Amino acid sequence: MVKKYRQKKIIVEAAKFDGSNIDDMRELSEKCSCIAGMAFVQGVHGEEQHVCVGDYLVKREIGLFVCSDGLFNETFEACEDTENSSPVNSLKISVEVDGLDEFEQKLDRITAKAERLTELLDKLSVWLKT
Repeated sequence: MVKKYRQKKIIVEAAKFDGSNIDDMRELSEKCSCIAGMAFVQGVHGEEQHVCVGDYLVKREIGLFVCSDGLFNETFEACEDTENSSPVNSLKISVEVDGLDEFEQKLDRITAKAERLTELLDKLSVWLKT
């Protein structure tokens, strides 16, 4: 007999980076640094990821990833924190697993663009020093 099923929700922790809340970022990742209004964290696959002002740092069981404000708001919704209270800038959020593959594909594209931007910024920095 064929039945209909709904996928379970995944609960993740996230904090929106505002340029000054590095403590919230460090609560999600011990390996976090902040330079000139940008945070740097170790991502899901061990790569360094840049967290710009307005981006969310999202912690899942498999690791951390950076998510733009728009994509975050399309994908996640706030849910109650039943374990304990969290800092003002941190949220517990849930995502339906249905769109998770599409979300991860978008995240991979965003990560690739961020890596390319980092390369360009590094080249510009070298060029400006000469």
